Amino acid sequence: MAKVNFTVSRVTGFKCEEGKDQSFLWDSDAPGLGLRATAGGKKQYIFQAKIRGLGIDPRIPIGDAAAWKLPEARG
Repeated sequence: MAKVNFTVSRVTGFKCEEGKDQSFLWDSDAPGLGLRATAGGKKQYIFQAKIRGLGIDPRIPIGDAAAWKLPEARG
């Protein structure tokens, strides 16, 4: 999972990869913070964490990227 420093322009310019239903971008500054983009163009901030013993990494929606500012999502 590659991580990049989220900036307003990176978040705004991120799009779902061609041929996929959804794509993810992960923030290097805030552990677990991600951005999910769907093929339909919707973007949502998410949080993902590892839970030991369960073998899953649950993703929790935080909010729509159009409604949340980057500092709020990190915060």
